[in-house]
Amino acid sequence: MEVYPNRWTDSASGHVDFNENPETAAERELYEELGLTAQLKFIGIFLTRFIIEDKKVNTYNLIFTGLIDSNATLNVDPIEVSDTRWFKIEKLKNGLLQNPETFTPYLARITEKYL
Repeated sequence: MEVYPNRWTDSASGHVDFNENPETAAERELYEELGLTAQLKFIGIFLTRFIIEDKKVNTYNLIFTGLIDSNATLNVDPIEVSDTRWFKIEKLKNGLLQNPETFTPYLARITEKYL
């Protein structure tokens, strides 16, 4: 089940596998989706509740930050990612205000809480 397809969202996201710690999952997802590696630092968590296809969904969103070398080459997984773009913070905030339907609620919440 796709949730919010073809919307701008956080850099990489996914699920923590059984017996996997969140830090390892975050690093794995960053590599699987974008082909990037980074030392990640946990910065926060929030709960998201929504209904999709008549199902109640509760997700805990763990937020990590890290630095990526500006010369790094993206190796995007075309099944997971339809497009990439770097946003300056002010442009992202303006986009969220003017066209919120083009972004995921996750990215809106992360931007509101952490940027």
